[in-house]
Amino acid sequence: MAIGTQFINASALIALAFTVAGVLGLHGLRDALRWAMVPAGVALAGYTALLFNQCEGRDLWQSPLLFVDTIVNALIAGAASLGLIALFVHAPDACTRALAWTLALGAVTSASLIALDLAGGHPTQQTERAALNLWRDLYAKRFWVGGIVVGLALPALLATVFLAVGGTAWLAIAGVLALVGLWFYEDAWVRAGQSVPLS
Repeated sequence: MAIGTQFINASALIALAFTVAGVLGLHGLRDALRWAMVPAGVALAGYTALLFNQCEGRDLWQSPLLFVDTIVNALIAGAASLGLIALFVHAPDACTRALAWTLALGAVTSASLIALDLAGGHPTQQTERAALNLWRDLYAKRFWVGGIVVGLALPALLATVFLAVGGTAWLAIAGVLALVGLWFYEDAWVRAGQSVPLS
């Protein structure tokens, strides 16, 4: 928790400095801080994986893919949010296309990580039961409909449509769906991890 607090503080300070530099027109400083925000963002997102890994009694959360999955989800969330904002501000074409590629490739990568995690061997009975609760039993509808279809498949499709024909509305809708889907997926994943008795 103490390390995570420092990650949060550092990320907040860099983001604040970036914003202030932009408002004051200090473009050189803003550009330098832009690169500092990358490792700060990775640390901030990745800390969540480390926090869940500390919960030794919840075997579903001990996946070796969790750190990578958390980073990918953070990229999806960032691209989705900026894709939605692009509907209301003028953004360069290169930026919106980069957001669309990030959404599409992020969705494919996330789906691949989920498939690897669920299809891989489950080391304990608790992990196996929690995984079944996630994708087949208790939380299957949230997982498949909310997390996979709404959160990954549709955003990837709409981002591809945007890349093919343009239209910022496609990117914005993809962003909204990705954010909603992330909420459903994370909610189902946390609940499934807690659905198995500790002893």
